[in-house]
Amino acid sequence: MENEKDRETRPQSEGERQVVDGRDAVLLLLRFMFAERRYTKCTVGVYAGNAPSLAMHRQLGFVEEGRIRRFRFAAGQHEDLVYLGLTAEEFAARHPGVAGQAGSQ
Repeated sequence: MENEKDRETRPQSEGERQVVDGRDAVLLLLRFMFAERRYTKCTVGVYAGNAPSLAMHRQLGFVEEGRIRRFRFAAGQHEDLVYLGLTAEEFAARHPGVAGQAGSQ
């Protein structure tokens, strides 16, 4: 029987593909955006009710820049849309091992 320690240290795989979580996927995309494509900022919109996504983006360094109140009506209630932003310089400072040349234009 597999224990928690083995599960944490062994890369997860699904067939021949390695499984990555959403945070890893966003980090990979940000590195590509900033280091390879030379974008200077990334802005995302997240529904206010999506607490896991808001928490993940904030953990990655995104900062709330605005909110559109009552953006949509779903499941019988209004929901805000939260805009978060991250600059190339902020990304490079917060994730130096991932960032590569991001933020050094």
